Amino acid sequence: FHFAPSISLGAKGFHVIKEEADREAAEERKKFATLEKKGIIAQLGTIIAHEAKQPIATLTNYLQIFKMYLDRKNDNDAFSKDVFENMENQVSRLNTLVNSVRNFAKQKQNPQVKTDLVLITQKAIRNLEATEPDIEKVKISFNSKLKTALVLADPFSLELLILNLLRNGAQEAGSNTAKGSPILKVELSLSNDNKSFILLVENSGKLMTDKDLSRLVSLGESVKPDGLGLGLSIIRGIADLHGADLGFTGRDKGGVIASLRIDQLHV
Repeated sequence: FHFAPSISLGAKGFHVIKEEADREAAEERKKFATLEKKGIIAQLGTIIAHEAKQPIATLTNYLQIFKMYLDRKNDNDAFSKDVFENMENQVSRLNTLVNSVRNFAKQKQNPQVKTDLVLITQKAIRNLEATEPDIEKVKISFNSKLKTALVLADPFSLELLILNLLRNGAQEAGSNTAKGSPILKVELSLSNDNKSFILLVENSGKLMTDKDLSRLVSLGESVKPDGLGLGLSIIRGIADLHGADLGFTGRDKGGVIASLRIDQLHV
């Protein structure tokens, strides 16, 4: 007969094993709690998207009535025209967003079509500047050596992903101005193997700890004290639908570099 050698852990060894087991159990509970939270908020989001259709339709109708009223009064000056167009564009964007949420809830995907990543990124930057009141204090730069960058994508979802990265970067840069002017750099390039495009969104900000970075790539946990973590979950989901890779690294001087790698469409 052969007997396996006995292993004596001692009180200290058992204590270490128990601590490790407790830690793993706590992590699992945390993941399940996050999933439950996301499920509840997803249901609320579906309800809100459904109920928002009527108010959006009403706003659209009133905008058209207001436009007709100005035309009849011949009082359609440049300022009024600009305000009206901005309102119309934002209501249209809201309507598209609501439709996307409803499609997601029904497990329906918007069709992916030939999309220019350069134009989508520029549009996201313009929308950021139009919707963020404090964005003027953040210096935004966009650098692309590519005139076009064709990918297969749902244009609105891809813009939403990029806009989310830009907004998070701008808010982080704008709230941490102790080390100079806040910056938000956006760069688009072709990968070394010429198979994909790489979009980098770099923002200044606080020094990120290993824990902060791990939370960025974990399941739906926000690095913001008042955040729900849903923004990151949404953009990860959009990246997955496009077969894209999304990553985050810390900057040596503080802040984050978000990278999106998406396959090039060869036509």
